[in-house]
Amino acid sequence: MKKIVILLLIYCAFIVSASAQNLSTLSTITVRIANSGRIMYNNEVKGYYSLYLLDSTTKEPLKTYLFLIQDENLRKLDSIEIKQETNIKLQSIVFNGQAFGFLFSKFESSKTEYWNKYILLSYDRSLKQIGKIEKKERVYFDKVKLVPIPNKGFLLYSRITTNYTNQLHQQWEYNREYGWENTFVDSKFLGSLQVQGYENTTEKKDTSKFYRNTLIVQDITTGNMLASVPLWDQSYYMESIKVVYDSLNHSMDVFGSLYTKTALYAFSQNAGLFHLKIDISGKILRRDFNLWTTAFQGFFNEKSKTKQGINFCFHNILQTKDGTIFLIGEEHHKLFDRLVTYDIVIFELDSTFTLKEIHTFTKTQQREKATDGLTNSMRHKLQSLSSSKNGYFDYRFSQMTDKGNGFIAAFHDPIESKDKIQFMILVYTPEKNFSIDRITIGSSSGIKTFVEEAKSGYIKISQYDSKKKKLDMHLAKINI
Repeated sequence: MKKIVILLLIYCAFIVSASAQNLSTLSTITVRIANSGRIMYNNEVKGYYSLYLLDSTTKEPLKTYLFLIQDENLRKLDSIEIKQETNIKLQSIVFNGQAFGFLFSKFESSKTEYWNKYILLSYDRSLKQIGKIEKKERVYFDKVKLVPIPNKGFLLYSRITTNYTNQLHQQWEYNREYGWENTFVDSKFLGSLQVQGYENTTEKKDTSKFYRNTLIVQDITTGNMLASVPLWDQSYYMESIKVVYDSLNHSMDVFGSLYTKTALYAFSQNAGLFHLKIDISGKILRRDFNLWTTAFQGFFNEKSKTKQGINFCFHNILQTKDGTIFLIGEEHHKLFDRLVTYDIVIFELDSTFTLKEIHTFTKTQQREKATDGLTNSMRHKLQSLSSSKNGYFDYRFSQMTDKGNGFIAAFHDPIESKDKIQFMILVYTPEKNFSIDRITIGSSSGIKTFVEEAKSGYIKISQYDSKKKKLDMHLAKINI
């Protein structure tokens, strides 16, 4: 095992040079943000891992990937090549603190059946392969996802949820009927959001479809179900934005948006915000419903430029060490087949989920973006995920800083320029103030630009030129 890799992946305490580093990879074919990840320790970025598809110099029926590990300054630490069949597609890469997991898939069919073939690989911290399995499942059009279990293994989320060790030995599997999404993974417990299909309403011959969600808690070791909590009542559907697990008190905090049963599809006006505190057995210890028409009424008219009636899409929820809760989102309005995004909004609430302030930050320009039919009809939770992925919203990421006493939130900041792109970085400091920095970089047609989390005081910017098949990465300092 190389010494420098040990130093990074065991997370030694020393800090290397803070100067920004640059890396150019000339032989990549495609670059997607899903092909990379961050190595974290105590909520701080300590390095990166990435997988790139290399140009083929031969006619062999295999394609070659380069798996690269870098430190927090983007300096190369180690790399290996991984070969797969040309018709195999990469789904995801994850790191659990002890091992890297790779998920590849391949669609196969016969005259009467369709199925997916999954290939899972695992490598230890020295990049030695320690596991490989292949499995087939009937096609259900569910999203397949690989989730890391801290230090212990991986969860494969498909129609059958399966728990694997680092060496990819199966521990248990759970055959589910409905779509699931992972919400949290702890060393003892697993939380998932179960989507139970939709319910038809009969009032005024309204046949609108509504998804009913249930929070499921399982024992991570056995897969046994410990709790099942419906996220709806007689008046509202609850769409969770984030579930935070408290390992000390064995409880969960569920945050999200409220929708009435007359709300339609993804871009409907939500009714307000909710917070549930639930113990590990599923008992609701506390329930907070804050409606726009009651709890938030005064803030729209007096303390914020935000006007009642504008819809909000919340991308993330963060909580600082003093218990203050921040909901990070954007104002938007759906106009026929176009989505108009307005200002950035950050709702600040105290630990009792009482609204303290609405912070509004004006973008350089508002933006209109045509939406597709699938996004228009999908359920509310997927609105942010799909719309952000397709560029409908400007949110990029948010990251805790200053040992949990602050955070940053990065947004694309639209400007009128064909050769530049701009990002707005909002910084919340331990002194409980907001600062704004705008970072502008050169760009042109055919160049895709990504921003990611980085070490304290920086953001990582990657630009991929599809014509030259060249990737440039650098760290940009946040000036506050």
